[in-house]
Amino acid sequence: MVHYRGGRAAVDTDVYADLEQFWADLTRAYAQDEPEHQHELYIRNINAAPSRRPDGIRVTTHMCRGDFRSSGTAEVGCDFVAEALFSELEVDGLFLEYDDERSGGFASLRFVPAGEQVAPGLVTTKNGVLEDKRQLKRRIDEASEYVSLDQLCLSPRCGFSSTVEGIALTYEEEIAKLRLIVETAEEVWGWFDLAAAHRHA
Repeated sequence: MVHYRGGRAAVDTDVYADLEQFWADLTRAYAQDEPEHQHELYIRNINAAPSRRPDGIRVTTHMCRGDFRSSGTAEVGCDFVAEALFSELEVDGLFLEYDDERSGGFASLRFVPAGEQVAPGLVTTKNGVLEDKRQLKRRIDEASEYVSLDQLCLSPRCGFSSTVEGIALTYEEEIAKLRLIVETAEEVWGWFDLAAAHRHA
């Protein structure tokens, strides 16, 4: 990511006239990295950003696994970072991705604090195949074993146009996915009950 997208033009020639020195420094920096603590650094800095937000502003974050032209990146669950991430990240809601087997199980949701909203992202944006509503409800039930049902929401796994290149779904397929989400949410939570819950939260 440091070099690939911009190539030589992304590396300042005043700093690195010799590209080999750039690579030497870059690989040395990665070799000195401590990946088992990287998430803790991110949590601290993400928490600092909205710490002085005005009253009434809700902050949510999306745990993205990649959606460039409907392709993914990460292929592992979040168990290793879950306790610190869910219990220490100071946000009002989490948009996650649990649309396929690469996401792992729901057990890590047990660390989500009471009162924090969670959208597991059960509806995929990787393809236009419409999910089975009964299966969505079963998965919501599975997630509710670890976090209260009134904290759960239903959403797509990611946006329908995460990059300028977009994704491999037609407009009609996107509308069908959104309609399915609304219908399923109404059947699981009830539209008016859900709205009332938010008013009194």
